[in-house]
Amino acid sequence: LGGLALNLHRISFPALVLGAAGTWAICYGAVGGRIGGREYLNVEIPVGEDILSVVALKDTGNNLRDLITGESVLVVSGKVAARLTGLTTDQLSTPLETLGANPRMGLRLIPYHGVGQENGMLLGKRFTDVKMGGRRRSVLVAFAPAGLGQGEDYQALTGGIV
Repeated sequence: LGGLALNLHRISFPALVLGAAGTWAICYGAVGGRIGGREYLNVEIPVGEDILSVVALKDTGNNLRDLITGESVLVVSGKVAARLTGLTTDQLSTPLETLGANPRMGLRLIPYHGVGQENGMLLGKRFTDVKMGGRRRSVLVAFAPAGLGQGEDYQALTGGIV
């Protein structure tokens, strides 16, 4: 398409439009119509006798991995984390102090870094029998202290490979 635009003086405007339409059709067919779209997954996390249902954004830029197993980590928002752990936003914001002052069974620290952020730690916990992507498995869940984006479309982030 860039080549067509650069050679606009040699070709007609209709040829440019047809070239753009052809490029769009090829891209649309190659990626299944998800050009610029978002892919969401329904996630069910068992909490005692209840099941907490959240929507996760499949984020190909999320490379957070468990240092022990190498598997992708599911990151949930502060509201979901509070329902899973009973911890407050302040406690989630200071994971080292929270873990030291009030150790809870199964909680651990997960190191992370993000664009424009210094390296940090998130509290996390492994949950068994989590349904994600149509199958049940054990998943390490990291607890973000705040929301994960604008709006309420999703409450969790998964890595690029689920």
